[in-house]
Order: sequence, then structure tokens, then C-alpha cells
Amino acid sequence: MTMADDLYERGMTVRKAVLGEAHVARASANATPFDRDFQDFITQYAWGGVWTRPGLERKTRSLLTIAMLAALGRTDELKLHIRATRNTGATREEVKEEFKESEGSPETRGRIREVQRALAKGRMLQDVPKADVIITNPTHYAVALRYDEKKMHAPLVVAKGTDLLAAKIREIAAEHGVPVVEAPPLARALHKSVEIGREVPAALYVAVAQVLTYVYQLKAARERGATPPPPPTIQ
Repeated sequence: MTMADDLYERGMTVRKAVLGEAHVARASANATPFDRDFQDFITQYAWGGVWTRPGLERKTRSLLTIAMLAALGRTDELKLHIRATRNTGATREEVKEEFKESEGSPETRGRIREVQRALAKGRMLQDVPKADVIITNPTHYAVALRYDEKKMHAPLVVAKGTDLLAAKIREIAAEHGVPVVEAPPLARALHKSVEIGREVPAALYVAVAQVLTYVYQLKAARERGATPPPPPTIQ
């Protein structure tokens, strides 16, 4: 079992214990191709990576989650987690007190920013199936590019990540048939210099063009049933 698989299994166990097996079963059954990857991401990184960390009991994590969801204005999820307090041991009085004490708290603001980043990563993963190629390190970095020459001046970075997040990007790419090209220097340069939703800078045009040319040739060869071209050597 990989580290990512272990995180997912631990996350699913905690998610069922907190939200209830019936709710989790319904959510899994109702998942669509558009949000399934996001659900898996939340299970793995929020439930598996955050809720299982040592140091805080489950009731405390529940109260912090309620405070953050209230601050973020996520009403439906807030109601869900308030109902879940019967599984975490938090009382109605403790929930009310948490609302009062957390207003303006630096700790809460920091955790809200952490949640916002996690949600942004989840939305980012939904764009991976739309990518034209994933450029990798090959294991530590992954950057997803999309290019529409009719609408874009240059290729766009639609997702990027390192380590476990990079592995998740590669996993989604494999599920949706998005080509993966190993180009370590280019992957590192893209990850360092280009934010998600931004175009590739001119300094990297030539290297990215080599990758995209290979991808288009690979697609054409597969359609014709011809021998695929050799991967490019990116300097």
C-alpha cells in the first residue's frame, strides 16, 4: 500500500466515524465524474492528513471545523458538521462558545486560510482531465498544461504539485488518458515560476513547445495505429 493509499484509508475511517457511514455512502454513491476526484482529495488530505494528526482530540477538531465553516460561509457543510457533533462529543454549549471565542482569532484565521488553500487544490484537480500534458520530475513534481491555440497566447498551467499532490495529479491523468512526459528541469522551472491559471513565460516557450509537439505526434500516431515517436530530450 502506498502512502497516498494509507492516507485515504485512514481518512475514510475517520470520515465515516465523524459524519456517519450512511452519509458517506450516499456521498460516494452520488459522486459524479466532475467531483469524484475532489471528494477523494478531501478524504485523503483533510480527513486522512489533518484529522488523524496527533495533538488534538476529535471533539476539538470538530469545533475548529465548525468555526472555520461558519467564517467561510459554507452553510450546508456547517449544518452537516453541527449534526456530526453527536459523534464527536461536542455539546451545543461548546459549539456556541466556539463561535464567540473564534471571532478574530489568529489561529482560526490561519486555519481558514489553510482550508481555502485545500479547497483551491481540490478545484485545481478537477482541471487535470482537461490538460493536454503532465510534465513531471518524475516523482517529486507534476505540472499540468493546457493549450488552445485559438484562445490562448501561450500554454496555461492548470494544476501543479509536489510529492503526494504530484502523485494525485499523475493518478488522475492516468485515469483520463492525459499524456505524462518526464522532463525534470522543465517541471521544476514551471512549478517554481508559474502560478496556477497563468501562462507559461517566454523563457520556457521552446521547451514547452517540444513537449506539446511530442504530445500531438503521439496522439496522431495512436490514431493511425503507427509506432509512437520517441520522447523528446528537453534541455
